[in-house]
Amino acid sequence: MIPMSEIDVRDKLEINLPPRVTMQVTALTIATGKTFNDIIIEALLQYINKKKNCHNIGIAR
Repeated sequence: MIPMSEIDVRDKLEINLPPRVTMQVTALTIATGKTFNDIIIEALLQYINKKKNCHNIGIAR
């Protein structure tokens, strides 16, 4: 399988995310100097941790 480049991933996410969310993530990449993928991964991890804490469940590591 050929790995997708960051641009390919961003283009794919723009199709699946509302334009407002895509603009917010792009603004974060500019403000923080992080990659688009890093911002998405951090947001997903924060979401998972928030849900885990809300439901008091454990996730195998």
